[in-house]
Amino acid sequence: MISKFFLPTRVVFGTGVFKQLQEYLTDLGGLCLIVYGRSSAQRSGLLDRALQSLKQAGKRVELFGGVPPEPDVKIVNHATMRVCKLKPDFVIGLGGGSVIDVAKAAAGLAREPNFTTVADFLEGCGMRKLDVPGIPFVAIPTVAGTGAEVTKNSVIVKHDTREKRSLRSDLLFARFAIVDPETTVSVPASITAESGFDGLAHLIEGYVSRWATPLTDALAEYAISLMSRSLLKCVREPGNIQARSDVSLAALIGGIMIANSGLGIAHGIGSFLGGMFGVRHGVVCALLLPYVMKFNQSYAKQKFSQLDTIFGGNCVKAVRQMCRDTGIPQRLRDIGIKEENLSALAKASVTASSTKGNPRQVSELDVLKFLKSAL
Repeated sequence: MISKFFLPTRVVFGTGVFKQLQEYLTDLGGLCLIVYGRSSAQRSGLLDRALQSLKQAGKRVELFGGVPPEPDVKIVNHATMRVCKLKPDFVIGLGGGSVIDVAKAAAGLAREPNFTTVADFLEGCGMRKLDVPGIPFVAIPTVAGTGAEVTKNSVIVKHDTREKRSLRSDLLFARFAIVDPETTVSVPASITAESGFDGLAHLIEGYVSRWATPLTDALAEYAISLMSRSLLKCVREPGNIQARSDVSLAALIGGIMIANSGLGIAHGIGSFLGGMFGVRHGVVCALLLPYVMKFNQSYAKQKFSQLDTIFGGNCVKAVRQMCRDTGIPQRLRDIGIKEENLSALAKASVTASSTKGNPRQVSELDVLKFLKSAL
């Protein structure tokens, strides 16, 4: 068996590393653009602290704010044109997965000749590929779950086709990922839960993926054990730094799984559910995860047996109970999906790159039956 593993990002992980931000960015140049969201980075004080650290290090800083939770082609184009005009030495994404994805895409596209729109580069609908390395990019996640700090893709909403598609390239990996569990303490409980389940889905789907390797297996088993013991604690005890550290590290490993072993139908379906119906990504992944685990169980028996051991019992029941305990909806109908929506959703979902990694290969009819079981 041939195993491959790739992670060009330098990762700095630990409680308090955000305070030493300037130490890690010394060699990246003098002009920086910080990309951030609508309000959380300001309310938490993290944006001001980043500005202070960078200015103390002698950096000149420009800002690009207002990134929404589900970034679309328009906001990515806007950010990319800002980077093209400013020509910073490096770009920082400070926020959740959406912010990091926008910063990642803008930095990655900024040196592409004749850039017009990111839509030209999206999988499944664009014809162009990234040809040249972009501007160095630094990811600083403030939410634990997406793993976007160490992935090579940026997920973008395409409103004209009501779908989410990825800009994907080895050229998009961050130069640095600076992951400090303390930056996630102020995140609301609902977002902590949704993001955490997204991370858990990355780990479990990557673990049983057709493209998993012994190295990703070892990482996944360790990270799933961290999630199983600490995700509920994070939701119930927001100031529990040990639990925050466990979930932040597990989420980071989940991102590594995305880049190296792929995902499965929870994410294959989830990307289109979000694009078509505006449902938050973490909610979709959390809702679908127990159904997907049951659906795949007989196609990866040994690994699901190991998951039973990690969870201390039936892993499907354990994950479903975790969803209940955090208030995650249990059925697709609970988030407004109707039976007449399922056919179009199934047809779209089989085209997703994530679906191709599922251990149980599926047709459009298989996905439709699955969706009906989760309705």
